[in-house]
This record gives sequence, C-alpha cells and structure tokens, in this order.
Amino acid sequence: MSFLGIPLIPFIMTLVGAATPLLLAALGELVVEKSGVLNLGVEGMMLTGAVVGFAVTYTTGSPWLGIGAAAIAGGMVSMILRIPGRRSSADAEVNMLSAM
Repeated sequence: MSFLGIPLIPFIMTLVGAATPLLLAALGELVVEKSGVLNLGVEGMMLTGAVVGFAVTYTTGSPWLGIGAAAIAGGMVSMILRIPGRRSSADAEVNMLSAM
C-alpha cells in the first residue's frame, strides 16, 4: 500500500520514531510550564546531549559513558542559558531568545 509512491507503513514507522523525542520534550515542557517555569531551549539541550552522547559513545565504545556525557552536556547548556537570567532582572523569555 502506498500513497504518491511512498510506502505507507515504513513512512509511518519512521515518522513515529523521529517524532517521539520531540513529543517527550514537549510533554516535559508542558509539565514544567504548569509550575510557572518557561524553558524555550528544550530542543537545543536535547540536540546538544544527543550529539555529545553519540560522539562519546562512538569514541569510547561505552554506551554508559555516552549517556552520562549527554546528561552533563544538556545540563551545561541549561546552565549557560540560565546565567544571564539570574544576573539581570529581565524576563526569562527574553534571555532565552537572546541566548539562542
């Protein structure tokens, strides 16, 4: 079964696999935003963690080191994006958008 020459089942499987990380980030941001915190850099933190995790896993061959490095890299990006907001009295939204 295909639509416009694209096999439908493999396309849907690829779409669900590619969209899952973004859906999880959106769900996490939804929960955090209910508490009053706005974080506009979720996708950037995820991307940084994924790239660093892949590089460390590829270099060392250890997936556990890759997971740890990805978590540390995501945390570092989070801190880098948050420092300007703590030092100034500007809104968090303005600081996040200016840092990107």
